Amino acid sequence: MTAASDSSSLCPDGVWMTEEDAIKHLSLTKKQMRLFKNEACPMNMHFEHGRYVHAPTPYSQFQFVYISPENTAPLFGDITLINWSRMCDYFSNNIQTDDDVDMSYRRHFTDYTTLPATPANITAAFDAGVLKHSSQLQNVAPKKRGRPSKSKNTTNNQTGQKKKRVNTVENLLPKADTLTQLVMDRFNQLQPEEESSDKDLCKLGGLMKLAEIDSLTFQANRKKATKPTLVNIVFTVCCQCGCHRINEERKNQSPYCRKCTQKMSRKRIKKRQEEHAQMRESLGYSIVKATSTSTKKNNCRYNTQAFQQCIGHATAL
Repeated sequence: MTAASDSSSLCPDGVWMTEEDAIKHLSLTKKQMRLFKNEACPMNMHFEHGRYVHAPTPYSQFQFVYISPENTAPLFGDITLINWSRMCDYFSNNIQTDDDVDMSYRRHFTDYTTLPATPANITAAFDAGVLKHSSQLQNVAPKKRGRPSKSKNTTNNQTGQKKKRVNTVENLLPKADTLTQLVMDRFNQLQPEEESSDKDLCKLGGLMKLAEIDSLTFQANRKKATKPTLVNIVFTVCCQCGCHRINEERKNQSPYCRKCTQKMSRKRIKKRQEEHAQMRESLGYSIVKATSTSTKKNNCRYNTQAFQQCIGHATAL
């Protein structure tokens, strides 16, 4: 039988085709086809995706439309999308002789085109577009919709380097050079007695602590000197109380302010005194404090009995 070239004569009941082919066949725009698919589907059209019917690759990646004659419902019967896609995939590689055609695919081809499954008719069906060759779909990559998949190693397309996570806090905080210039300008405007209580320097110290900067060093004239001499000035923030300090550069710069240093020193002295008191009690000493009004010095006298006990204890050891 001679092969027909028109799809309507090959498939009088209806034809399966991709969404792109249907747009060309019906002379529609993509917007109109999207409207038919989502909101107002005509009576003679049926939309189905190959992924939802487990169609073979590459048919599973495309949207298909079944188009029947006008004013008729799409009654495709046994020629469902899964059977049509399998038939297309099979005939894409097996159309040479009649004996090579499987009986189920031959029956589907006859029900679909009303023609016997001969090599000439199968070739004509591919040429007319009622069958879709698998190689034609492999060359067309479908557009991926939705958000792109997240990958662990995100790279920059231009440089090929890994993108670094942008830290907005670091971008908002001023750099060390900017802070140094601000501190130096404010230091030159103040008197020596105003440095410790200035609010602007206190704010700059807070920014320096947020930026995790230990100290800022700059050169300035010594204010208390008779002649102007340049010295290295160090601006630091106390690690304990957070107050700012401005001093001349030293070899051993303490991370604490004067008040915190005195408090810590008193705590160390008190702790050492308590340890010594416990040590003396364990050795059996008894200390009595006496104050002399004439010499104004603290003297200590020992209890004779306790002193003798201590000597006896030492002799026994």
